[in-house]
Amino acid sequence: MLVIFTIIIASVAYGANYPYSDSSNSAGWTQDWTLSDEFWNQNTLDSSKWYDYNPGWLGRQPGLFVADNVEVGNGKLYMNSGIDWNMKQEYKNKGFHTFTTSAVTAKNSLLYGYVEIKAKVGGSRVSSAFWLSNDDRGGSGTWTEIDIFEQAGTVRTKWNDYHVFHSNTHIFALKGTSANNLASKCGCTG
Repeated sequence: MLVIFTIIIASVAYGANYPYSDSSNSAGWTQDWTLSDEFWNQNTLDSSKWYDYNPGWLGRQPGLFVADNVEVGNGKLYMNSGIDWNMKQEYKNKGFHTFTTSAVTAKNSLLYGYVEIKAKVGGSRVSSAFWLSNDDRGGSGTWTEIDIFEQAGTVRTKWNDYHVFHSNTHIFALKGTSANNLASKCGCTG
């Protein structure tokens, strides 16, 4: 099963019940409200749908996911980054420094379907992304990911490069397959 994992999200359904690509609903789509949020009329994240962190990943070093960086207001989800000058030593020992970021992760899973997002990505070296991820290494032995979009800068990124978005599919682990036979390699740690 795929679990929706979002780094930046503003709106899933754009105020309509059908995909933009099929606004007349000729395919008979039904919206899964457990995986949808418009962030209207609320000032906090709906904890019945979303985690304000990633339960399976602390973040991409040096940026630690911190729940306080997730805010809802004015009909939008705000995912911030910041500085924590008093970062705990246990996180520093894992490669994090003073930089904090944010993640929102769905509590429910999606096996197949259509997903949409309306988002404004960060204009800095922070990664902005919308992923579908299945990390079941402890169960089925499979870990896959679909990056619907991922955008990130570096120290040398020019302004025009911020308009480059990457879409990827990754197979990090597949039961019965040697890691040497997988195209995706990941030195990720949890």
